Amino acid sequence: MGKRFWNRGEQFAATPNSRGNQSTAGDTDDENEDNAGLKILYSPTGSNLQTEVDIVCIHGLGGHREDTWTAKQPETGRTVFWIKDFLPAELPHARIMTYGYSSRVFSVKYLTQRTLYSHSKTLLTTLKHSRQDIDATNRPLIFISHGLGGLVLKSALIHAENDYDFNDICASTAGVVFIGTPHQGTPHRSWTEIVGDMIRTEIDLDRMRNTLESDLNWLEFQLEQYKSLDGVFPTYCLYEEETSTTDSQASAYLTHSETVQQLRAMYEGSKKLVSRNKLLNQLCRDPPAVVYDDEGTFRIPISLPKGRVEPFVGRDAELTTLHITRRTERLVTLFGPPGIGKTQIALEYAHKYQNHYSSVFWVDAQSRFTLHSSFLKLAEQLKNHYVRTTKSEEQLKALHRLYLSGLIDEEGWIQSYQGSPGLLSLVFKKWLERPGNDGWLLIIDGADRETDLREFHIDELLDSPINGRIIITSRALQCGHTLEVPELNPDDAMALLYSQAARLKQFSDKDVLELVHKLGRVPLAIKQAGAFLSSSQWSVREYSSSLSSNPLPKSSHSPLPNAWSISIGQLDKLSVELLDTIAFLSDDDCSIEVIKSGVRESSHSTRYALVDDGLTTLKKYSLIRYDSETQTVALGFSMSEWLRESKKITSNDYRLQARLACSSVSSYLKSVTMNANSIAYTAKKYRLEEQLLPYVERCVNYIQVLSRDEADWGTLGDICRRQGQHNLAKQYYEIACSDHQQIPLRAEILLQDMHDLESCLGPTHIRTIGCAVLLASRYQEEGQHAKAEIIWRRANSSQSKTLGIFHPLTLSTAERLAITLQQLGKYSQAKATYSSICNAMARVFGDDHPDCLRLMANIAVLYTLERRFDEAEKEYRKVLGNMEKKLGRNHDDVKKIQKYIALNNEQKRPGVEGVAEGFRTEGFRNAPLSMTR
Repeated sequence: MGKRFWNRGEQFAATPNSRGNQSTAGDTDDENEDNAGLKILYSPTGSNLQTEVDIVCIHGLGGHREDTWTAKQPETGRTVFWIKDFLPAELPHARIMTYGYSSRVFSVKYLTQRTLYSHSKTLLTTLKHSRQDIDATNRPLIFISHGLGGLVLKSALIHAENDYDFNDICASTAGVVFIGTPHQGTPHRSWTEIVGDMIRTEIDLDRMRNTLESDLNWLEFQLEQYKSLDGVFPTYCLYEEETSTTDSQASAYLTHSETVQQLRAMYEGSKKLVSRNKLLNQLCRDPPAVVYDDEGTFRIPISLPKGRVEPFVGRDAELTTLHITRRTERLVTLFGPPGIGKTQIALEYAHKYQNHYSSVFWVDAQSRFTLHSSFLKLAEQLKNHYVRTTKSEEQLKALHRLYLSGLIDEEGWIQSYQGSPGLLSLVFKKWLERPGNDGWLLIIDGADRETDLREFHIDELLDSPINGRIIITSRALQCGHTLEVPELNPDDAMALLYSQAARLKQFSDKDVLELVHKLGRVPLAIKQAGAFLSSSQWSVREYSSSLSSNPLPKSSHSPLPNAWSISIGQLDKLSVELLDTIAFLSDDDCSIEVIKSGVRESSHSTRYALVDDGLTTLKKYSLIRYDSETQTVALGFSMSEWLRESKKITSNDYRLQARLACSSVSSYLKSVTMNANSIAYTAKKYRLEEQLLPYVERCVNYIQVLSRDEADWGTLGDICRRQGQHNLAKQYYEIACSDHQQIPLRAEILLQDMHDLESCLGPTHIRTIGCAVLLASRYQEEGQHAKAEIIWRRANSSQSKTLGIFHPLTLSTAERLAITLQQLGKYSQAKATYSSICNAMARVFGDDHPDCLRLMANIAVLYTLERRFDEAEKEYRKVLGNMEKKLGRNHDDVKKIQKYIALNNEQKRPGVEGVAEGFRTEGFRNAPLSMTR
């Protein structure tokens, strides 16, 4: 059947005699002379109108710049050149052009190398030449492409985005219409099968069947980079009547009038869109410090956690010390054992003295999940204060200054990704470092694990000059000035116990004093005892006697376990089970729905119905914290840890609870998603898995005590893999898979993950980009460097647009790309990439920064690999001099440069062939570029 186009509902069929339907395999060059370059079909200036947009039409395989868009009206036989005969009337202010090129194909390799590279670059050069006038340079562009001409267009826009000379073309693109262009496969046919059918008439597929699939797979990989442009401009996909080579579900047939409607919509929004994209393009190429112009205030509305104790008892000395040293001690650690009251002192200080600070911030550092949540909230606070909700140019600049440019989704929320913890901490640190911002207070609560602090780059924050003030609470780390928190004095300890239970006033002060001494005058133990005595009929003496009959282990210096044991001893069986379930599920806030899933797995429905009653009991005895807003409960890290350890005494109990925790997570995931399409990976499922990640990380501790059949390890591993936690995923897969060669962390699986995330979150979502980075790393580990290069380029291009070229993540990915190019022997491209990174870092940190010098050393290594030894030595000497000044003569990097100079000189000697292996395998590998530098 012939091609069909439409005009206001009328169909026009291209006849078999038209050049658009004839194979060009036998055409001579002379016959294609009229099919080269751009041809202007209509210019508004001819009608004394202003040109406001350029429309460029690109034909496909075996096509022609005029015949492809020409058809005959079946009823009259009249030839219709629709982009010339109809389009000007619909869009009179559009300059309409058609682009022609030799589209004959002799092999798939020819298609890949010539059409996608040569033709796309020729298109860009020709187009740029046609837009040299001042008025035309920034004029919006709309493209209409047909068939495989869409692949030429994709390649051109990829080049335009990455090549500064053509960047204005990409930034000016206001819309693209693809007609019959294959973008992806369908559930029944792969992309390579679809493209194979399209080129079948042009080449002898049978003769090259052995290489067809690999060549087309390579072509598909090349086009991965185009996905970094998703969302930059509107795109519409139209299909011709003959749809055997496309997914019929992807788009309904659109008539000519509907096509024009889409073009008009692109035209109407083009000026605003191009203006915004050009601004974003400019911003991503400028470090935030360059455009810094803050007219706002540093007074961010206070947001502190719930749980302030009222009335607050005692601690006058600690509060006074914190206040009077606020100018002299910029970094203070409240240090002490669990339950001593560090958090409450910090919280009370924040409330009491908040007016002495311009802003007060709270970071929960008990786990990396609470850290991530805290920094996400802080970033939202800054965004809401400086940016509000609209997207004017000034607000785009404000987002850029906050390092949030490109991280805001369509609903105005900040995109987050557990796999890049430093992404949000960078936003906050850069704000803290702003000139004149020296009145803030930051409280980091529960900073006990150095690994978590390093992961979020808090260690760098603590080591750098502090403009404001930081208070840390910790039972393990001591930073800055340490203020050890002692037990309460006797009077304050008694007052705290009385405040917990009014009925205690009937007992003698002597008995109460004896009890608080037995509780070690530890605030949390006193509150635990007070909650018990308030909810029971026990006397103070009875409680005190019970404490004496359960002496603490010699290894324990805390009264908390005894206080917990007494309370737990009064619980019914269901409440005890609930407590154990929570302890084995999470150290942080635990969803009540996940808890109920665990109870459902372990008991009958009658007990499941009593879960809410059990939680009420636990709350009454102050064994859990309950948050009605989020529907979560928490025990606190110390209690969770103690309950798990107590179960180890009886290994069967520990094993039972471990198995229950694992099954709770997997069964909850299945129950929530049981009605969803089992094939499609949805945004809902992604976000659900993200919420379950803290539980999944806790369950990894139970691998050693459970067998392969006692948990759904594969499901837990899949959650970790799709959330970018590959180290955790590997541990789950190793127990789930008998054959470790089949562990689903291979590149082909990660490629599918990336495509799933593209579908549910979008190609430029920070999580999708993170998956691309992991995929490129995996390709590199598997030795597939050519594929790694393509994915590195795609990830780097997306990060450049989303985060800006000066962002540490963007620079880090660019460096990985340079390493891959070096491995592929593409030394010239590797040098250009290293130089680009070096220039970007020099603008921010100065060209004598150690990382800049290491990158320059890598450029010198590449000269050596090219056997350009004199140029290499010149670069080495330059780097050596700067390194000696910056790092000192005895630094390891200085010695390494000296070694390289010697090796480079050795290569110059006559008869020495090849290059020393040290140059190929060593090189300067920077540590991951600092997120907060």
